[in-house]
Amino acid sequence: MNILIIRVSAIGDVFLATQFAEYVKKTVPHATLHWLAEKRCSGVLTNNPYIDKIIYWERDKKSNLKDLFKSAEKVDLSTEYDLVIDLQCLL
Repeated sequence: MNILIIRVSAIGDVFLATQFAEYVKKTVPHATLHWLAEKRCSGVLTNNPYIDKIIYWERDKKSNLKDLFKSAEKVDLSTEYDLVIDLQCLL
């Protein structure tokens, strides 16, 4: 099962949300967990043992999360996901 967690910005919120990755992996241990975040939040996600892959989105000041999916070629979203969890609550 491939799972994508979306929490792209607000480094403090991303940090607090990392507990959710642990919960998901303990609940669905066979799952592959990817996390979508802005590059500036990488410090709180790197080396997290529950996150299998971090996908970075370089956002300019004018774009929002909906723009991400309009221009998905800028981000490696080539994996097919069985579940997408939007912790950003913007979709």
